[in-house]
Amino acid sequence: MNRPEVYQDLREDSPTFGAVAVKLPDGSTLGDYGAMTLDRGGSYPRAERLAGWTRMVPVVDVGPAAIG
Repeated sequence: MNRPEVYQDLREDSPTFGAVAVKLPDGSTLGDYGAMTLDRGGSYPRAERLAGWTRMVPVVDVGPAAIG
């Protein structure tokens, strides 16, 4: 199973600062991504709206020994 493609808006001057977007399956009629903001609710933006957002890379195999 592939990990989801996740982006976050980390631009402090952006009206959507802190928002997170997850890539939807190809061909989705809703949009390219499902996004949730901290205070404005959710949306389904196209890829162009995520320009400037940061792609989040998951940490793999983090166990109790790696934490703390």
